[in-house]
Amino acid sequence: MKAKVIGFINRKGGVGKTTLSICVATALTLGEQKYRVLLIDADTQRSAMKWVNRRETDPLFPVVGLPTEMIHREVKHHLPNYDYIIIDGPGEIGAITRSIVLASDVLLIPMGPSPVDIEATEDVLSLLEQAKPFKEAMDQEIRVAFVVAKKDSRTALGRDIVEALSVYQQPVEPRTIPVGTLNTHICTRVVHAESAATGQSPLEVEPTGKAAAEVIALTIEILKFTDG
Repeated sequence: MKAKVIGFINRKGGVGKTTLSICVATALTLGEQKYRVLLIDADTQRSAMKWVNRRETDPLFPVVGLPTEMIHREVKHHLPNYDYIIIDGPGEIGAITRSIVLASDVLLIPMGPSPVDIEATEDVLSLLEQAKPFKEAMDQEIRVAFVVAKKDSRTALGRDIVEALSVYQQPVEPRTIPVGTLNTHICTRVVHAESAATGQSPLEVEPTGKAAAEVIALTIEILKFTDG
């Protein structure tokens, strides 16, 4: 059985791609199934690599830096050795992100609850439309969903972001790719920053806390979306 590849992409930085990549990889590794996970840092800023280098203990899973436009070819070598490969994409639309689209079975677009983040989705969806013929030629479909991250439930936009994203649920010309929105939201919590400072995740620092519960719920939902 070859690994499933999950790519986190967005045109913007600071929307939670690295945080989600790390947290989901951790949840997959520590869960009941003890999945074999590889995290690929495809961001030229090397945020995931910096994170793992801050650890004082051995990492739970391997993290490799691979900010190259040939990721879709490089990933093939790792497929037999893992159950899941997580790719943390760069905060831009370019050759690396296009390669991630080609490499991934599922694409997740982290969204912060701000108008700027919502508007930035148009560029991402345009890229997916351009990649669709290439994916079809590889006998693959594009499965994509938004993930609401860095949510502040106290704000109106934090509460209403799902409604704001609903315009993307059904394909409307010139878009032909349906986009889902995962139900589990990741809220802004201090433990995310505190754990990142030591190369850990909330699942290690506060395994019974609210942040860990959100990550576990999101990971379960991602698995269902990936297998669906």
